[in-house]
Amino acid sequence: MKKPLLIIFIVLIMFACGCSEQLTNLCDNSIKDINKTRDAYRDAYNDITYIGNITISAYCPSGNLTYSGTNPRPYKTIAMCSDYPIGTYVYIESVGLCIVEDRGGENIESGERIDLFVPSYEEAIEFGLQKHKVYIVKERSLKWTEKILSES
Repeated sequence: MKKPLLIIFIVLIMFACGCSEQLTNLCDNSIKDINKTRDAYRDAYNDITYIGNITISAYCPSGNLTYSGTNPRPYKTIAMCSDYPIGTYVYIESVGLCIVEDRGGENIESGERIDLFVPSYEEAIEFGLQKHKVYIVKERSLKWTEKILSES
């Protein structure tokens, strides 16, 4: 039996058995859940800010900790200018969700470039310079980011 027909069948049985109050509660709870999800999605959409089509370069392990004192994580740790606080979440198209954990040189501090940590020198060379759309994401909206940006 197809799912919509099965649901209708269950609803009819519940009414026939005098379970209308339970059915009403079930429907009310479902509507509340849908509204919560809709509101969270709307809030998340408003929490994502496009900052531009920015040049991305790559850097590789040097044995040092990041500016924030963490071990850099491949394809997650980025260096950005000090306009963006350490801990800022950044979505880079074709890379994914990253976090500002490092600072960089002159090109980075000018805001003209973002530096992405990669696991090896070879990968850094292969990555080269690439331009990608970049978005700032508020932490509360992280779980919705990929879905929202894949739809735009």
